[in-house]
Amino acid sequence: MKRFSTSVAKQLRHYVYVLVDPSDKKIFYVGKAMGPNRPFVHLKEGIDHKNPELETRIRKIRIGGDEPEVEILRYGLSERGALDMESAVIDAIGVGNLSNLIKGHRTMRVPALKINQQLGGKPLNWEDIRVCGMMIYSHQSQKQEYDIYDATRGNWAVSEKTREEREEEGKDGKEGKLKRRYAFAMDHSVILEVYEILMWFPGGTTVSSLPFNKEYHKGRAVWEFVGKKADEPELRRYRNRVLHRGSKRLHAAQRGIRYVN
Repeated sequence: MKRFSTSVAKQLRHYVYVLVDPSDKKIFYVGKAMGPNRPFVHLKEGIDHKNPELETRIRKIRIGGDEPEVEILRYGLSERGALDMESAVIDAIGVGNLSNLIKGHRTMRVPALKINQQLGGKPLNWEDIRVCGMMIYSHQSQKQEYDIYDATRGNWAVSEKTREEREEEGKDGKEGKLKRRYAFAMDHSVILEVYEILMWFPGGTTVSSLPFNKEYHKGRAVWEFVGKKADEPELRRYRNRVLHRGSKRLHAAQRGIRYVN
C-alpha cells in the first residue's frame, strides 16, 4: 500500500499515525497528517527524511527482509486535536523510548490497510447478497492477530439444522452441499474474506491457530467448520465490500453471527 485513496483521505481528515517494526510490533515513529500520502512518504526509497535515526531504523528493518507497517491511532480530528494527540502519545511513551508502545496495549492502533478497507470499500446492500450463509464477527480474535480463517471458523453455537441441512443430491448420486455453506469473515461492516463451509466439527477438535478455551465454553456445545476460500465469482462479488442496510452501515451482531438468506 502506497497511499490512501482521495475519498478515504477526506474521511480521515487530520489523523495521527505510527510506523511499526513488524518483527516485534513496536512503534518507532509517531506523526500527524492530513491527506493521502504523508505516512507513506517516510517509506519511499531515496527520500531525504532529514531524520538520520529514522532512516537507519527503516533501512535496518528492510535489511532483515521486512517492511515497516503504517498504523492509525486516531482519525477524524481537527488540526489542533491531531497536534495535541501526537504530543500526548510521544510524551506518554517518551521521545527516547518510542518502542515501548506494543500492539495490544493500546486498542486504538489500526493498520492502514484495514482503515482503507473500512472507509474506502464499495457499499453492498444486505438485500443484494445472493448466497445462503452467515456473517461471522470475530473482532477480538482478529485483534490478537490470529489467522482470519481460524478466527472465523470457530467456535460458535450453531444449530443442527445449520450444520447438517443440505441441498438435494445431484444426478450423480453424490451428497448435496450444505445449504447454508458460506461464511463471511467480518470486521465490523467490512467483508474481509468469504469461505465455503465443507463440514462442521465439535469445537476444539481440529487443528487451529486459535486456542480452544474449555473454561469459557464450559457447559456449551460449540462448533467449528472446516472449509476453503469461496470460488472466484463469490470472492469478486463480496470481498472487501462494506455492508449496508438501506443508507446505514450494518454493524456487528450481538452474538457474533448474523444469518443471511
